[in-house]
Amino acid sequence: MTDLQDIINFGLCISLFTLTAMSIAVASFLPGIERWNKIFFTSLVAPITLCMVSAIVDLMIYQDINLITLDRIAVYSQYLLLSVPMPIFTLYLLHTCGESWKSSRLFRVAIVIWIIFLFCWELRNLQLLSITLRRTENFIAGIFIFC
Repeated sequence: MTDLQDIINFGLCISLFTLTAMSIAVASFLPGIERWNKIFFTSLVAPITLCMVSAIVDLMIYQDINLITLDRIAVYSQYLLLSVPMPIFTLYLLHTCGESWKSSRLFRVAIVIWIIFLFCWELRNLQLLSITLRRTENFIAGIFIFC
């Protein structure tokens, strides 16, 4: 059963997916944009587009208790894809300043922070996933773990 909030969430995800897909198309075919800016914009918007696809899948399977593992994978991919623009912004900043990313401390710090975030999120997600796989027969316990 869907309520008003589910319909609004689904509509927002579809709208953002359409917006990001059109942004990638415009950035790819617009002739006046410099090559580096085109690559930056496309690589910035592509993870957000994939994140919206994951969010749409998550909204479609959210209420099916048999697909709880797939739901966790969708949520994990959303967090992973939403964190990808951080190193992309850092690379673009270094490029516009004329610095090399290979020797930049700023880029190394950004990558270390990003890896720490991914590692911490993966540990949390794997812990929740293992708890879910052990308790698949008990729906109530699964709901309380993931809430």
